[in-house]
Parts: sequence; C-alpha cells; structure tokens
Amino acid sequence: MALFLLLAVDLLTTLAAAMVVGAAGERNPVVALALQQGVAVLVLVNVVAGIAAAILYAGLDTLMERAPTRQAWLLARVTELWLVGLIVAGIIVATTNLAVIVRATTG
Repeated sequence: MALFLLLAVDLLTTLAAAMVVGAAGERNPVVALALQQGVAVLVLVNVVAGIAAAILYAGLDTLMERAPTRQAWLLARVTELWLVGLIVAGIIVATTNLAVIVRATTG
C-alpha cells in the first residue's frame, strides 16, 4: 500500500517540479522523456512501474509459498529489504522534488 501511495506522491511532486523548472530540470532520463511527451505519458510510466512492482511482489510471494522453510525465510527477508528500498527511494525522490520546488520559488 505504501508503495502505491509513494508512486502517487512521486507523480504529483514530479509534475509540480516540472511546472516550476520545466522538464529539463528532471535528472531521471526516462521521466524527463516522459515529461516531454506529456502528462499522460508520465502517468502511464508511473502506472507501469506500479504494475511491475506488484507483479514482482506477487512472484516473490508465490516463491515464498512454494519454497522450503529455510528458503522461504530468506525470500521473505529479501522481499522485505526490496520493499523497504522502494519506500526509501520513493521518499528520497519526493523529498528531492519538493526541494527543487522550494529552491526554485525562493531563490
């Protein structure tokens, strides 16, 4: 759930930053290209990223269910680390977007 919330926050802060500094201010080349194509493409990129994450999570969950206990435990820890990494990355990206907006509007 947190992942999808962060995807929405990332999308909104990316759009807000692009409105302030333009697509050229985006450091991620995939997002910059999507911004140049329009909001619909950027939304599509975010939706695809969310679907890909959900599919990967479902695959890991299936592997955990089928794996012997020791391997299932290891897969669970790997999955937890992956999810924490995604959440931390989402927070960093959203915070960076907000910093871009604040810097551009204050100074």
